[in-house]
Amino acid sequence: MAVQQTTPKSVNILSVAAILLLAFLLTSYHLTRESLWDDEGYTIWFVHDDAKAPEGIVQSAQFIRSSLTNVFARVSADVHPPLYFLTLDAWVLLTGDSIYTVRLLSTFCGLIALAATYAVGKQLFDPQTALIAVVILATASFFVYYTREARMYTLLIALSALSMWAYLRFQQQATIWRMVVYGAVMAALLYTHYVGALIILTQIVHFLITNKRTHRLPLRRLIFPYILAAILYLPWLPALLHQIRAQGGPSALPVPTDWAAISALLLILTSGNWGLYVAPFVIGSALTKIREYKNALILLALWLLITPLILLAVNAWIRPIFQIRYTIAILPAWALLIAYGLRFSFQRSAVSGQQYARKTSGIFSVSSVPLWFRFILPIALLIWLAYTQLAMYTQFWPDKPRWEEAVQQMTAIRQPLEPAITAISPQSPAAYYDRQYGIRQGIALDLSWRWQETVGINRYVEHVADSPSVWVVMPSNVVSTWDTIVGLSGGRHVGYRDSVMNMIFYRFDAGEGDNLHFRFGDDVAYDGGIGHRLYARAGEPFCFHTSLTALRPLENEKIEWQLTQGYGTVRTALSTEIGHTPPERRSIFHPASTSRPTVRRGHTICA
Repeated sequence: MAVQQTTPKSVNILSVAAILLLAFLLTSYHLTRESLWDDEGYTIWFVHDDAKAPEGIVQSAQFIRSSLTNVFARVSADVHPPLYFLTLDAWVLLTGDSIYTVRLLSTFCGLIALAATYAVGKQLFDPQTALIAVVILATASFFVYYTREARMYTLLIALSALSMWAYLRFQQQATIWRMVVYGAVMAALLYTHYVGALIILTQIVHFLITNKRTHRLPLRRLIFPYILAAILYLPWLPALLHQIRAQGGPSALPVPTDWAAISALLLILTSGNWGLYVAPFVIGSALTKIREYKNALILLALWLLITPLILLAVNAWIRPIFQIRYTIAILPAWALLIAYGLRFSFQRSAVSGQQYARKTSGIFSVSSVPLWFRFILPIALLIWLAYTQLAMYTQFWPDKPRWEEAVQQMTAIRQPLEPAITAISPQSPAAYYDRQYGIRQGIALDLSWRWQETVGINRYVEHVADSPSVWVVMPSNVVSTWDTIVGLSGGRHVGYRDSVMNMIFYRFDAGEGDNLHFRFGDDVAYDGGIGHRLYARAGEPFCFHTSLTALRPLENEKIEWQLTQGYGTVRTALSTEIGHTPPERRSIFHPASTSRPTVRRGHTICA
């Protein structure tokens, strides 16, 4: 049951339009300031096509068909559904694949998410609550970050909210048109991200809990949208089964299901200031209206809880799957819940006098609060909340790695006749910037096309032995990189060094020099040169010791050690804490026969 609308419809529409415009300016501002990062590199690889631009209508049609088919094949071999990538491919065919345009699609999806959240809020509560929810969602750092990244997450938010809007309309009146729309949106949600299934589960649970008219509707009408969604999803099932067989299905870096994971999600949702979100419920009349909005609040509670709880349960008992970004579909529910509290902050009740005093659960007596204060306070709270959310953006979402800067510097310094040995995966950001700036222009030997044995690497190094300078642009977590560095470090020194994430940009110049040095950002340096080779046999311990130098005071930080095989396939890993205690003697011990490393004392890591 919604509050009676007191604001003209045209004013609400203009207000929504103004908020959407401000949200667009906020999320698209300096959209190209940061480089692409790893996940975005994958995104662009999915839609990149090396074919020449077509000429004529027939060739253009064939080119578009081939492009979409290639995208579908690439996505099928990955761990994601295809809708976002097919949409981005069509978008790129129209706009090009600049960083601005590929990220702009996410920005537009974010605007759809805001409009859909308004529609849901209007159905559940009233236009004023819906407007407040749009402001809260538009300024949430979680939301803003992903509107500026070329990934599927804002499309997931948009379809999550749209599916809730379609569900509510279907629940109110199950017409053929509403059933078809609801079924189609559910299918689109499943084609965007597998987490979408949990949003649909939320709607089913809510329907079973709250709908008292179930027995009045024919069964065929109740199940028609779900049957339609299943039929529309059938073409993807073979690809899904292939993903499960080949990749094990969707997964993530192991994150334990514990209070730390839950508190991290709560921290991002509340911007580290939970009291600001609780205050409207304490001082206002929102708690007195729970019965009036019972069905709406049950839906928001289910929307907020089912997705993260099931992800955490699967993460704990089946396979690693929990990442905070996978919960982004619950953001509209969070915004609507807080908007509900703000809507009734110091709100005058329909009853008066002693009746209202008995019903209110707030700290203050609303009847004794001046009218102007009751009007100003919710606005002040909303502005404060929006500011807090935006101010925490840089705390939760640091800058992306400086790929473009590193590639620009390297290509500006490199001379045309200086050979380069590279290993640039087509899915990496380096591949995108290689096309922009030409890392592999001139004399270049790329080793990424297949597994390289040590003997082969030595032959490649011999081919460039007479060159005064040789460049190495390779990932630091593959064996071939270290074989290449060992071959080049004899009789040479490093004249240029840079790195971004796990990619090194090194120039080896002729002439003896000091030991090979590695810097890990501005935090830690490695000065030990190339170490000796280590060999592991099944059932035997695999130990190594490493000396690192801190370049600044470190506190509660970690270094992750990885044992890799092939193209960076991680076989086991250990996270070592540094800086929280005085330097101590440690040894890193990797049992080759297990996936869980342990720590033994005895050797030195200086931090």
